[in-house]
Amino acid sequence: MDDTSATIHPPYYILVSHTLQLNSLIPPPPTSFSHPIIEYHYADDSPHNLLPRSEGELVLVLDHSPTDGADFSARSLTREMAVTGLKVSEAPGAGVVDDGVKDHNMYVLETTVLSEEPLEEECQGPQNILARFKQSNYRASKMRSAAFVTVLACIVVKVTAQAVTYSQCGGIGWAGSTACVAGAVCTVLNPYYSQCLPGAAPPATPTPTLSPPSIPVPPITSDPSTAPSSTPTVSAPAPTGTQIRADQDPVYHLYLQSLADGKPMLGPETSSGSFTIGDTITLNNADGSTLFLNEDEGASTSYKSLTLDTTASTTDWGLEGDTIITTAPRQLNFLVCESSTTGYYDLYLQEGNDVPAGATCTDDISLHLPCLC
Repeated sequence: MDDTSATIHPPYYILVSHTLQLNSLIPPPPTSFSHPIIEYHYADDSPHNLLPRSEGELVLVLDHSPTDGADFSARSLTREMAVTGLKVSEAPGAGVVDDGVKDHNMYVLETTVLSEEPLEEECQGPQNILARFKQSNYRASKMRSAAFVTVLACIVVKVTAQAVTYSQCGGIGWAGSTACVAGAVCTVLNPYYSQCLPGAAPPATPTPTLSPPSIPVPPITSDPSTAPSSTPTVSAPAPTGTQIRADQDPVYHLYLQSLADGKPMLGPETSSGSFTIGDTITLNNADGSTLFLNEDEGASTSYKSLTLDTTASTTDWGLEGDTIITTAPRQLNFLVCESSTTGYYDLYLQEGNDVPAGATCTDDISLHLPCLC
């Protein structure tokens, strides 16, 4: 979006606080957070951009005026979800590097699932979306200088009684679903967070039955030396854990992993690592070995190198929702720099404004567990 007349920057930090508890006059405390896909639209853009693009996709709209930062509102365009509140506060850590471009406020849209009974309110179908668009377009034609901006938050959330793949399914204080959809297993990552990860549940132990022993009969061949033989193929089990990825340019959906030299980097999903997250972050290798993600706390620069070692020296990692943080002190920003290997980026923990000399870097990058967003 290029709006040189705007005096207020559009929302950049947006979270959705979602609860599955229904039919409550007072919304309960939020049970999970998600990072939506954010799209920016003018008020007179085509209304087709606001329609859901896939089954189960939910659309929220945050109206924001670039000339008045206090003029904003939020609403849902899908019948399965309602917006119950909108909170605005300063985004933690957003002001570490003031680039003068981003809005440092954090917008939290509180939502809840609606019952399947018909709503008494106006239907939220495509026809009504188009009707509301015509009304908005008429107002915008008289207020074009204000250039209203609509933020489209597409949250791919399937409203079912089961948790979808990569969503939360347990942990201390969790009040949502603990059952995962078919093809996923609720996996404990730490005492406070369990996640539905792809895989099959362990099969039930069958009840043993007694049967007469069978005697194998080798095949009869004319030449014993040509008798067929088979060598069982044993494949190593896939490493357990969850992926860690970024969701901002230039590293959008690049995944944390280790190259041959053991250096942690962001790269394609095909070579993604699998991690266990608690006070430490452990990389689980396919051969059964483990490495620990550590920060070079002795570095004199404000960017701290990250290493993968056989012992853990950094023990203050943690999760805030699905976001990777350090807790002492609390820090959630990372610095990424282009590496000599095409498609991969060097990764540093960011605590200030320093960057490696001669490197092309991007700051204020956050790392997350995979989610349907």
